[in-house]
Amino acid sequence: HKEGISLIRSLNVHNDEFSYDDFAFIDETQAHELRNVEVEENDVLLNITGASIGRCAYVPGYFNQGNVNQHVCIIRTIPNLSHKYLALYLNSPKIQRLIQEWSSGATREALTLSQINDIPIPVRSLTEQELIVAELESQYTVLENVKETITKKLSQIDVLKQSILSKAFTGKLVPQNPNDKQASELLKKIKEERLEFLKNKPI
Repeated sequence: HKEGISLIRSLNVHNDEFSYDDFAFIDETQAHELRNVEVEENDVLLNITGASIGRCAYVPGYFNQGNVNQHVCIIRTIPNLSHKYLALYLNSPKIQRLIQEWSSGATREALTLSQINDIPIPVRSLTEQELIVAELESQYTVLENVKETITKKLSQIDVLKQSILSKAFTGKLVPQNPNDKQASELLKKIKEERLEFLKNKPI
């Protein structure tokens, strides 16, 4: 059902993106039982099991109320650690490789609390953290714009290709010679010549 309190699952946590698609919902009673895993604004969420292990995003400020299931870990930052900085750092290639190394050596793909506590976090001042976040978000915006431009160009190329094929098959791609026979006549002639060839072919 689509009513109740949101239950955040691993499929809602992507790399640097909190997804609202396919939310599950629970009632007040179930939410009370999960009150120790209730998310707050700007909490950092980390997938700790399964194929999506290591994916990380933070809870946006406009999110209303929700809890996480057993596949998602809540990391609540201290005042001198930016939630955006932490989420970006956990999604960095270095930490993602570390997480994959830890999970690949286990019988079950899962991160333990001890492993999460052992993730090394470089200490930076809040000002430096904010500058790093601003620079990375700026670069992400540039990449998204490039991606959007490429997608549009590919779409235009596909339309152009279909147009060229259509013109080619209707004889509009090159100037037509009025003395040229129609395609149907040529096909008929080819068929007749083939039948004649097969008829006279030595056995």
